[in-house]
Amino acid sequence: MGTIKPTIMKYKNIDQIPEKVYNWDINLSNHSRLRSQQRGISLNLVNLAMDYSMVFFKQGLIFFAVIEKLFPERMDHHLREKLNNLVVVVSPESNEIITCYRSNNGIHHLKRKSKRLS
Repeated sequence: MGTIKPTIMKYKNIDQIPEKVYNWDINLSNHSRLRSQQRGISLNLVNLAMDYSMVFFKQGLIFFAVIEKLFPERMDHHLREKLNNLVVVVSPESNEIITCYRSNNGIHHLKRKSKRLS
């Protein structure tokens, strides 16, 4: 089973270039590549979303749900809008992103999701 770990921080000051803080060593599935392109979500946004998110371990997957409370105060307004309510679904076994989407109540739905598939 692969582990998902961020590589070394590129910039000491997050306020300089917040969209390039971590470069996660993770692959995108064909589905996630297609869906993120359709939804206008870049790989940098996905990496940043994984940095500023609440993590849920449900149904054998890892869900990264972004909420605005976790953003640094000086983050650009346009970047905040792009990141807010973003959910990234990762498979820990294959170490790849399965899909990413926007959800207004993403945290609420993930908290209510059952731990195991029935």
